[in-house]
Amino acid sequence: MNQLLQSIFLGYYSFERYISSPQVTFTGTATFENGLDNQILYLEEGRYRLEGLEQICYQKRIFVVDASGLTIYRQDNSLLHEFRVDNMQTFPIQLTHTHHCKDDQYSLTLDIHSNNSFSMAYVVNGPSKDYRIHTDFTRRLL
Repeated sequence: MNQLLQSIFLGYYSFERYISSPQVTFTGTATFENGLDNQILYLEEGRYRLEGLEQICYQKRIFVVDASGLTIYRQDNSLLHEFRVDNMQTFPIQLTHTHHCKDDQYSLTLDIHSNNSFSMAYVVNGPSKDYRIHTDFTRRLL
């Protein structure tokens, strides 16, 4: 499974992200690059329009693929998501994880459709939060 995940999480992708509240659609590019010690550096640049103004957003994450699965860290190296992976080697592959940030709950479903496409779906709930984020990634062939 490690080699499969490593091959998926390397390269260049286009993405479309839909946020339920406020209703926003992002488009952008994401790059997965080899780093040190099984680390894969994730860099994204996305654009969206809100109230007539175009906004540009950047995000960095660290993905680590090892014998037990996939771990995603924030830019400051704090843990974000941890997926334990069995020996499944066929598509589709679905991984889920939930983390808590104070009173808020972030549930992520990662659906890997093929070597060239995957999606991430967040459900965010809390005392003052209730929204969904869905992102579709498609590999860009250079």
